Amino acid sequence: MSRVLIASIGVVAASNSSNTPTCSVNGAAGGQVVTFSDGTYQRCMSLITPSSAPKPMPILWWFHGSGGNAAHCGNQRDLLSLAESTGFAFICGEATQGVFGNGGQWDIPKKITDQTGTPCSESDSVEVNYMKNALAHLAKSPDTYDTSRVFTSGCSMGSAFSGYIG
Repeated sequence: MSRVLIASIGVVAASNSSNTPTCSVNGAAGGQVVTFSDGTYQRCMSLITPSSAPKPMPILWWFHGSGGNAAHCGNQRDLLSLAESTGFAFICGEATQGVFGNGGQWDIPKKITDQTGTPCSESDSVEVNYMKNALAHLAKSPDTYDTSRVFTSGCSMGSAFSGYIG
């Protein structure tokens, strides 16, 4: 019985070995979808750069909740209005889709304590390389984005991810 169970788990894990990014800016002015690899999966971010913002501008990351995605980033009207009026780039990050569970699930290490500290190496989470590569993309435009002023936020599990990665 245990051999059958182990074989079944292996099949499930293997069937979730690809990611299909779903980012969108929904027509938001100054918006673009950026795709790149985290070293394991093809990933994306929805990047909205207000044209009127003084440059280089700070960056606010918004992370969706469990099961979500960044397909509706341009629909975040209150945050987009705030980005325009106060001058920051607004980015919706996207978890892998269907890799670590149903829909978008952030790969947060299961155990983080005062004794263990926060596990932040590439072997601890695919999200470490996701964020490194996303920030490297932004750093290629230092006249537009100030990568020394990066802020994170999110909803539900996205808030937990914000605490992990921020």
